[in-house]
Amino acid sequence: MKRQRARAQRRAAAGSRSSREITLPLPLRGLFVEAKSAQVSNLFAAELHNWRSNGVSLVLRPGVVWQGEPSGVIQRVPYEFGRNPRWIEITATGASCGAAEITRLFGGNAMVAEISSNIILADGFGAPVRFNGTEFQESAFSTVTGANPARFDGVISHHDRLYFWRSGDALEFYYGDVGAVQGGLARFPLDRLGNITGSIAAMVSLTVDAGHGMNDMLCIVTTTGHLVLYEGLDPGDASDWRLSGRVRAAAPIGPLAFTEVGSDAWMMTAQGVVSIGESIRSSVLALVSDITAPISDEITAAVDEGTGVWRMFTSPDGAMVLISRAVGLEARQWVFYTKSKSWATADLPARDWHAFNGKPFITGFDGRLGTIASRDSGEMITARWVSSWFEAPGVSGVAYLVPTIRAQGPLTVKVTLLSDTRDSAADIAEAEQTVTLDPEEDDGGIVTLSDEIVTDAEGSRFQIIIEVTSAWSELISLKAAVV
Repeated sequence: MKRQRARAQRRAAAGSRSSREITLPLPLRGLFVEAKSAQVSNLFAAELHNWRSNGVSLVLRPGVVWQGEPSGVIQRVPYEFGRNPRWIEITATGASCGAAEITRLFGGNAMVAEISSNIILADGFGAPVRFNGTEFQESAFSTVTGANPARFDGVISHHDRLYFWRSGDALEFYYGDVGAVQGGLARFPLDRLGNITGSIAAMVSLTVDAGHGMNDMLCIVTTTGHLVLYEGLDPGDASDWRLSGRVRAAAPIGPLAFTEVGSDAWMMTAQGVVSIGESIRSSVLALVSDITAPISDEITAAVDEGTGVWRMFTSPDGAMVLISRAVGLEARQWVFYTKSKSWATADLPARDWHAFNGKPFITGFDGRLGTIASRDSGEMITARWVSSWFEAPGVSGVAYLVPTIRAQGPLTVKVTLLSDTRDSAADIAEAEQTVTLDPEEDDGGIVTLSDEIVTDAEGSRFQIIIEVTSAWSELISLKAAVV
C-alpha cells in the first residue's frame, strides 16, 4: 500500500515537476561483497550472479551444452597423448575409455599424473591404475618398507618421475625410477626435518626463481599448512636433490583446492586464497589479497560452514580462475575474469571441471559431459545484479529507469529500485517491475530492451536490483530520470 500511495502521489505531481536523465555506472569492476553493508563505488556490485564484466558491459555467464544421457560417471580424465584425444570415464565400479575398461572401485576423486604417454590414477581404493591409450592395467608397484601402494591416494609426475603419498598417513612420500610406470618405489621421509607437521595434502610442480635462475621445483604441502620446497632430479642422490625452502603458510581445505595460474599455483585455505609461489619467494604466508579481497568475507564464511567439496580451476586460455564449492547436488562458483580483473558468482551444475583440447568442460551431477559455450547453449540463465546503496545529492526521487539490454531469444527483465533500507520483503516485491520480450523470428533472434520502466522511489539514497533471464544477454547501459 505504501508504494501504491507513492505512485498516486507521483502521478499527481507529474505535471509540476520535471526530470532529467543521467547515466548510472555499471559494476564493471565486478563483485565486492562489502558493498552489501557499506557504501562503495558503483563500479562494484553487492551481488553479481551469473553476470561477467568485460570491462565495457555486463554479459551473461557462459552456458552449458550437455552431451549424451545421464549416467553413473563420477569423474572424467582427459587422455591427450597422440592424435586422438579422448576421455577416461570413471564410475563407482570401474573406468573405461572407448572399448578399454577395468573393473575396480573408485571414489570419484582419483589423483592423476601423466608420464611416458600413460595416465596414472591413484585414490587409495586399490592399486594405482594406468592407461596407455590402449588398455588399463593395475600398476605393479612395490616398496621395501611394507607400505601398500594400493593405499596411496596421491600422485604427481615431476621431472618424468612418479611421486606417491597417502594423505593422513606418515609424513613421507615414495618415488619411482625415471619414466617408470611400475616397479620398485623408494621412500623419502619428511619427518627428518623436525618442525614439519601434519601429513602430505598435495604436491605441486612450480617454476620459481631460487636465486640462481628459474628452476622447476617440487612443493610439498602438508595438512597443517607447511610448504616444503625441493629442487633437483633425484631424491635418492644427495648431489642432485636439495631442500630449497620451508614456509609456514595455511592449511589447504582439500586435496583439490589447487590450480595453476601462469607459473604460480594458488590454493584455497580457511584464511583465503594463497599464492604458493609468492609465499615461497617471500618466506611468509602470501594471500592473494589484492585480487581476492572483493570475495574474501564470503569465501571465509563458506569455508567456516565446514561442508562441501572445494575445487579450483583455471580455464585453458587463462581467461577465468574459479573457486567451486559443491554441496550435495548443487554447486556455486566464485569466478575471477582475468581480462577485466573482476569477480562474479555463478551456479554452473558442475561436479568436476576439466581442460580438454584447449577448452573448458564440466562433469555434471548426473554424469553428463558439459561443454562451456559462450552464447549458443540454449540454456535459460537467470542473472542478478544488486548495487550497493548509493547517494544522489540534489535528487528527490527517480521517475523511471532505462536499461539497455540486448538478448538472444526470449528475455525477461525484473527491475527494482529501493530508497529505504527498512523496506520489507513485501515492499520490495511490490516495487519490482517486470518486462518480457519475445523475438519476432521463429528461430529466436536478437531482441533489444530500452524501455522506460516506471519507478516510485522517493529520496536521494537508492539501491538497484536487476534480474535478467535469457539464453544470452548483454546489459549495455543504464539511465535514470531523476527529479
